[in-house]
Amino acid sequence: TIRRMIHCKSSLDHKVFIAQKEHRLSQDTALWKRIIPWLKWPVALGLIGFLIHQNRAEFIKLQQREIQWHFLILGFLLCVCSTMATFIRWYLLVWAQRFPFRVRDAIRLGFLGCLFNYVAPGSLGGDVVKMGLLLQHQKERRLIAASTVVLDRVLGLVALMTVGAGASFFAPDNIQDRALINRALWTGTLGGG
Repeated sequence: TIRRMIHCKSSLDHKVFIAQKEHRLSQDTALWKRIIPWLKWPVALGLIGFLIHQNRAEFIKLQQREIQWHFLILGFLLCVCSTMATFIRWYLLVWAQRFPFRVRDAIRLGFLGCLFNYVAPGSLGGDVVKMGLLLQHQKERRLIAASTVVLDRVLGLVALMTVGAGASFFAPDNIQDRALINRALWTGTLGGG
């Protein structure tokens, strides 16, 4: 019985030790979860400041140049049109699955996705937000609704490969590994199509 009591006490001490260790670990994890998001901002701002400082001569030259408004407006319009085209492409994918979805919804969710592409970490942040908002409104066939976002991403990648493959005809000859780049672009284009 003494042996059993000693064994129970050592077992109890071991369990208490493990519980204390897990408690300290959970406190440390909670502390890091609060600290890390706040550390991201100073690091990001420090990197931006460093890059601006390293390239200050180019920034001064850029400030002294005259703005060519027609090119700026044309670039802005091209960006807006290409972004709207991606929203319409996604709308057509969702509409083809016979979901109750309007062009207005596609544009609204698309712009929210674009916002989160810039704000959220990683390039999939906006797609995850679009998918989540779309799934909130769809009660049935949720997997199909989510797959429209994934398919839209794949179609966008194929379109990008197609543009790159078409541009490879006009690329200068002095590009290093031009043949490899052309093969990769054309394989992506033909493989995706």
